[in-house]
Amino acid sequence: MPAAKAESRTGRRLHALTKIELATEDDSAQDAHRAIGDATDAFEAVKQPLGGQRTGKIVKPRVYVETSVISYLTARPSNDLRAMANQNATVEWWETQRSKYDLVVSEFVIAEASLGHPDAAKLRLSVADEIATLKVTEEVRLLGKVLITRGALPSNAELDAYHVAVAAVNGVDYLLTWNCKHIANAHMRPKIEAVCKALGYAPPVICTPDELTEI
Repeated sequence: MPAAKAESRTGRRLHALTKIELATEDDSAQDAHRAIGDATDAFEAVKQPLGGQRTGKIVKPRVYVETSVISYLTARPSNDLRAMANQNATVEWWETQRSKYDLVVSEFVIAEASLGHPDAAKLRLSVADEIATLKVTEEVRLLGKVLITRGALPSNAELDAYHVAVAAVNGVDYLLTWNCKHIANAHMRPKIEAVCKALGYAPPVICTPDELTEI
């Protein structure tokens, strides 16, 4: 795709997202609804998000690795049965499935991974540093805010919204997470997908390592 055309599409997205954000801040449901309609119309001709463009070369599906996956991968063995099961599933996925995908993270993952005990953070960062990092743009920031203002994610889950936004804006195929409270949640997923699709983005498939397994 020519650079000028890609920039034009990005500009339309940013304009529409900004209108939605401002309409929501003005507490006008009618204006927000109209803005979403404008965004949908503007993106109707765009069937593939900017980040999802592919060349003729065969590429692997991309997986956005959310922080909780890295945490389970590097954590000390737990005595808690559920945590132990998640740890085992994560290690097994990393060893048997990882090579089938191109992995990506974002600066949000790196920021979260750096928190906590220095030794544990060092282990998490050693994993994150080996994975390609996606840029966090103004488009990502605006989409994250819209996901919250439109009720796809609660207001106390801003960072989780940004994880989804980074993946959606960049056309990533899967979002791998153990965050079952706000992201890999049967009640949240349809709302996340609906907001993304209404704005012209193909939402990532949100799943846990247990679910992203090829037989």
